Amino acid sequence: MKKTLILTALGVALIATSGCANLVRQDYQQRGGQSYQQRFQGCLDKLESLKSVDPSLYNQNKLALDKSMQSATQYLALRETLDGDMSNVMDSVYQARIARDCQEIDRQLFRLLLEQADGK
Repeated sequence: MKKTLILTALGVALIATSGCANLVRQDYQQRGGQSYQQRFQGCLDKLESLKSVDPSLYNQNKLALDKSMQSATQYLALRETLDGDMSNVMDSVYQARIARDCQEIDRQLFRLLLEQADGK
C-alpha cells in the first residue's frame, strides 16, 4: 500500500512539475476530465487485478512499471538543471513510457478476462 502511494505521488509529480501545462490541459480535456492521478491509480488497480488472474504476468508488469518509475524518479532529480525545451521533451518521454506500461497491463488483463469468459 505504501509503495502504491509513492508510485501515485511520483506519477502526479511527473505531470505537476512538467513545463507543458497545455499538453496536460489538452490531455485532461480529451479524457473527459479524468485526471492523470485517477488514470495512474486505475493503472495500479488493474495491476493488482492482474495479480489474481495471472501472478506471473503481474510480476512481469510490476517489474516493468517499477523500472519505469525508478527511471522517472532519477530524471526528476535532475530535471531542474535542464532547459525548458529539453525538460518538455523528457517529460513527454517519461509520461509516454509509463502510459505504455499501463496500456500493456490493461491489454493483458482484458485478454485474460476474455479468455476466462470464453472458457479457454
